[in-house]
Amino acid sequence: MAETDEMTTAEPTPAEAADETAAELPEAGAAEPAGASTVEPVGTEADEAADGGLVEAVGRGLTWIPYAAYLGLWVILAGATAYLLRGASPEQPARWIPAYELLVWAGVALVAAGPLLSLAVWMVARTRREPEQRRGLLTAAAVRGALTAFFGAVVWLVTLYIIEVVTLGRSV
Repeated sequence: MAETDEMTTAEPTPAEAADETAAELPEAGAAEPAGASTVEPVGTEADEAADGGLVEAVGRGLTWIPYAAYLGLWVILAGATAYLLRGASPEQPARWIPAYELLVWAGVALVAAGPLLSLAVWMVARTRREPEQRRGLLTAAAVRGALTAFFGAVVWLVTLYIIEVVTLGRSV
């Protein structure tokens, strides 16, 4: 029994352990060691730098001319669709007119052309800039291409829908 008394008395009590731990911790006002790194709060410089790169690329150097021409192709497709499908009737809907298949493939080709246009604009803009000024170019080019493709496709699909509604005599 003498052995168990020696073992139990050798362990510190929880209060003594807390005092020892508190003595090892630095005081709140104490300076950090020279090699210690500080952690930045989430959502500060890193996020602002990423957004700044996109704003920088949008603000300087990327032209809207290729994207305007691309949107113009979508408008031309919508006009050609309305013109070529003008003979649609309830007996022969627009879907069964021979030009419909060609128009659909033209729409598919324009959808595929959007990302290719974005890559081409990015490569040209990238070659015209210094390496330190290339931040955000790919993102800006891709966003512009995606927005242009989206709005162009919406114009074309609305044209197809209006032709269908007018042909079948339904109300919008």
